Order: sequence, then C-alpha cells, then structure tokens
Amino acid sequence: IREATTAELAEGLEQGEYDLILTLLPVDERLFTWEKVTEEELILAVPADRPPLPAQSMPQRRYPAVDPAVLNGQSLVMITSAQFMQKQLEELTAEFRLSIGTAAVVKSLEAQINMVRAGVGMALTATGIERFVSEGEVRFYSFTHPLPRRQVVVAWRADRSLSRAADELKKIICKTPL
Repeated sequence: IREATTAELAEGLEQGEYDLILTLLPVDERLFTWEKVTEEELILAVPADRPPLPAQSMPQRRYPAVDPAVLNGQSLVMITSAQFMQKQLEELTAEFRLSIGTAAVVKSLEAQINMVRAGVGMALTATGIERFVSEGEVRFYSFTHPLPRRQVVVAWRADRSLSRAADELKKIICKTPL
C-alpha cells in the first residue's frame, strides 16, 4: 500500500507497479476499469476559534451553506497545484472573481485539515475529512453555489485480470464507507 498523488498512482498503475489504486474520476477508460467507492461534497473547513460565518440551511447540503464570497480576502491552506481540490479552488475563485491568499501549501488532505485545526487558515476540502478531527475543532460549511462532487473510485488495468488478493481488497474498499 502506498500513498501518492493521483497522477503518480495512475502512472504506477499504467506501468504495472500497482494492481489497483484508490483515485478520483476521471480516469482514462481506455486503460483502466473502475468501480465507484463514494461521492464527496466539496466543503469549506474553518478554524473553530474564528467567528461563525453567515450560513443558511439548504437541501442536499451536508452543512450550513455559505456564499463563496466569504473566501474573498481570506488566506487559505492550499493543496499542491496538481491536485483536484486546488483546481476546484482556482475555478471557484475565477468564477466569483475572488482574491484569496495562501496561508500554507501542503500535499495531503490530512495535513491540510491539521493546519486548519491549528488555526493557520481556512481550506477547501471534501466531506470524509471529518474523521480526522474531533467535534468542535473545525467548523465545516457547504457552499450555496453547487460545486462538482469528487467521485472516489478504485481502478485497475483494463487489460489485466485482478489477482484473487487484489479482487478481495477491491471488494473490501468498495463496501467500506470512506
């Protein structure tokens, strides 16, 4: 088992270094077969010591929803530029003409949420990250504007059969909620 960026995992799978990977859609369907594991909403994580943001309850939103404009002028804990979450943040800031600063740049969602917990800044993250914080350490908000959802999948080479062990691992991953 190895943790790496989505691009590194896809390259390793293509080259036969891995039997299967846990990744995000889209994947190259000419090369890979995949099975959906879960779908995640993109959310805003805010240090608990900051005042609550003006939010509203909305259907199909996991948390109270804020207008993306609350990000204007804020410093955020960013993920490296090659990652999905950072691309979503860049699209959001362009669409709403937001000016945001960088409080820190990290490689993993776990490091990002730890920086938020420590009060370094807010972060665009995904549902599922809640398991890494205790209640009251971080405030989570959905967005009033619908953002694309992350499709988490397990993928393997389309031209190869999975070994019995890899197939069993795939079954465990797909039935275990992330």
